[in-house]
Amino acid sequence: MRQDIRQGRVAMMIFTLGFIVGIILALTGADGGILAVPLLAIY
Repeated sequence: MRQDIRQGRVAMMIFTLGFIVGIILALTGADGGILAVPLLAIY
């Protein structure tokens, strides 16, 4: 049970990092937006 909670936290951290990176890339311009789509798709 504890292991599931730990894995959930790691997954949320990875998702949050990917989300933040995607937003930063999207804000940098069209090239960043194109790169952000695969990032969001992976997570």
